[in-house]
Amino acid sequence: MVATLAASAAEDDAQEALFAQVPTYFRQPDPQRALDLFVQLLETPLFKADGSGQFSSGKFNLFLWAAQVLNHNPQETMHWCETLKSRLAPQDDLATLMTFAATSDSGKCLQQLDISAKTRASLPEIPSVKAFTDENIAIMGATHLDALWASFYASGDAAYVEKIAAFIVAHADGNDPLTLGAARWSLDSNMRQYPEIAAIIGKYKETLPADKRAVLQKQLDSLNTAQ
Repeated sequence: MVATLAASAAEDDAQEALFAQVPTYFRQPDPQRALDLFVQLLETPLFKADGSGQFSSGKFNLFLWAAQVLNHNPQETMHWCETLKSRLAPQDDLATLMTFAATSDSGKCLQQLDISAKTRASLPEIPSVKAFTDENIAIMGATHLDALWASFYASGDAAYVEKIAAFIVAHADGNDPLTLGAARWSLDSNMRQYPEIAAIIGKYKETLPADKRAVLQKQLDSLNTAQ
């Protein structure tokens, strides 16, 4: 039993180490490394395909991250397509990934996939990851926040983090308390974990008028006061 528990703990540690590479990928971006990591994560119990066609929140965010990596490296589309065709069975999930990424070669990949008629008919209704990240901050929801974080982790582009901060300032009056709370918590948590994000926010504050800078700081300070 001790040996079994030790093996289980080692497996958990290995999976945790894999998961930890996603939010830090932006430090050393490499589309081949991202593909290898994506394949490994798909083999973990949390993400392993069960044929249901359903996406958990974690799986959805992982696919958004992978799609954004591909969106920033569109020349890799067919390489990813060929690699993942044999890894994702059924191939409906790969169709979703390619639709999320919406690269110039996504359509070419989609034509090669063996997917259900239902899935193929639903593809036009699936927004690209860019549609998620381009949403107006006035009507952003939790899914858009997830897409912005996934996009930053995939690219390191400060604009995604700045948009989350802008959302916090715009909604500080509490007209969307649930999403505001999620945005504040996620920004504070990421700033604590990753100095690059703290630096982005520090620079972003300098671009804001004094009143908006004060609003953002107050929103972040309120989390520390509540702890």
